[in-house]
Amino acid sequence: MATPAGTPRENPVGTSTPFVVAAVSRKVLAMTLANGTPTSPTRIAAAREVESMHNAEQCSKAARTVADHSADASDCLRLLDMLGLDPADGKRR
Repeated sequence: MATPAGTPRENPVGTSTPFVVAAVSRKVLAMTLANGTPTSPTRIAAAREVESMHNAEQCSKAARTVADHSADASDCLRLLDMLGLDPADGKRR
C-alpha cells in the first residue's frame, strides 16, 4: 500500500520531519523541473539542499548497515574506510 506524498512515515533515522520534507521536496522539485520553467539560483540552491539531505540519509543508512554486518569493531572501521563513510554518519540523530 502506497503512502500519499507528504504523509509522515516512520523514518529509519529516528525523526519523521526531515524524511518527509526531503521526500516532498524531491517530488516538487522534479515536477517543477519537468514542466520546463527556467531554473533560478534559488531553485538550484534548494535542489542542492534536498540532495544534501538525501545523501546524508543514505550515508547514515549505509554506515549502520555496515556496522550491523561487521564481525567486530576493527572490521567495521576497515569496511567504512573502504567505502569512504565516516563512522559518525551511522549515529542516530
